[in-house]
Parts: sequence; C-alpha cells; structure tokens
Amino acid sequence: MSDSEYSSSSSSSSSSGSDFEEMDDLLGRIGMKKKYSKLFSKADVIDIEDAKELTEKQLKKMGIGSSSDRKKIMRAIEEATSSDDSDGSSDSDSDSDSSDDEASDSEKLQRVLRSIGLKKYGKILKSNRISSLSKAQDLDDRKLKKFGISSSTDRKLLLKAFSKNPSRSNSSKGS
Repeated sequence: MSDSEYSSSSSSSSSSGSDFEEMDDLLGRIGMKKKYSKLFSKADVIDIEDAKELTEKQLKKMGIGSSSDRKKIMRAIEEATSSDDSDGSSDSDSDSDSSDDEASDSEKLQRVLRSIGLKKYGKILKSNRISSLSKAQDLDDRKLKKFGISSSTDRKLLLKAFSKNPSRSNSSKGS
C-alpha cells in the first residue's frame, strides 16, 4: 500500500544526487552508495530524519532485496540518529571551514522544517537551489508559491520559521 508513497512524490521535481547528500554519505560509509543511492532518491528519502522513519519492510518495498543489506542500513541509520542526537555537529567535521558552515546551515534548514512539521518541503526547496537557512531567509511568499507550495498557511509558517531562526552566516539580510 505504501509503495506509491515512495515513488509518487519524486516525479514532481527533478531529483539529482546532490539533493540527497546526507543519505549518500550514510550509504557511502557502509559501502552501499552505488548499490542503493538511486532507490533512496526515488523514494524521496533525502535525509537521516526521513530514513529513521523507515521500517525494514519499507526498505524491501523500495527494492532492497537483501535482508542483510536492509539490516546493515537500519543499523547505520540508527547509529547516525543516535550520534546526531548527542553530538549535533562539533569538532569532528572541522576539516573545511566554508563547507562546514554550509553543511550546518543546511542542517539548520532541515531542523527548522522538521520543527514546524513541514519537512516535506525540503526537496522542493533543494530542487530550487535553496539548500541552506540563509538562502531560505531571502524567500518571500511569491517565490514559495512559484516553487509549488500552494498552501498559503504552509507558506506563512515557512516564512515565519525562517525569519525566527537566524543562520550562522546571515548573508544580505538587511531588515
């Protein structure tokens, strides 16, 4: 029954591999990026938060036939969420300063979307090159509507949440 849930939403906007970096990283760490990255992309599982809601049965429906692969993926997701909850992102990712800032700003955007119950718009924002909170703060109602967010209530919630959550590098926000 939930098969269509995994494939229907991916046809509305283009899904490139860069939209799914968080899942690609996780799959890469366990040696399964080439094998399963496209399945996660097609299923619109863009980050660890989306992935942690998956069951082993849903992974099988997505096309991951190997029981041992499903178990390995489930363990990796659980490990990623438990370390994410306790750590956030501090000293282990301090190799490149600018990409670290961008990554944490991107994570902030995802956290904001989750906190207001609208993480479903993460893919729409990313497909329109809004991959960080600082970029999201430059949006207005007209742009969100143009992106395909038809609910005025959702647009208002998004704009309010973006303005309440300052990004680390508050770029060109004058008011």
